[in-house]
Amino acid sequence: MLPSQEILLRSFLSGLPPATAAELARAIERDRRQNGSGLPHDAILKSLRPALRQTDPEGRIFTPLRLFCQPFEDLLMSRSGQVKLKGRIARESISPVWGWIGSTLLPAETQHYSIIAQD
Repeated sequence: MLPSQEILLRSFLSGLPPATAAELARAIERDRRQNGSGLPHDAILKSLRPALRQTDPEGRIFTPLRLFCQPFEDLLMSRSGQVKLKGRIARESISPVWGWIGSTLLPAETQHYSIIAQD
């Protein structure tokens, strides 16, 4: 996706009402789970995050990454650019760690975990 397209997408999606953003996020997560490849899943979900924070997380689809984060989700901090707080984990640091675990540290186990998480 070109940077200008991502900016347009982000500006459009950031204006959605929280309920609509939640509905769209469920559809995007469902498509990604079914190995859909025609949509920029990560860019869409990243753009929806501000609106999704205002909704009830009950309706969200539990992705392998979200399940991985459940044990320490109360330690996650959403605001970037702030001073590092002891005992807090920046949400933006989770995705690179998950990528490292899945590609380098434990690739077979991560793939197996992802398959189990989808059931």
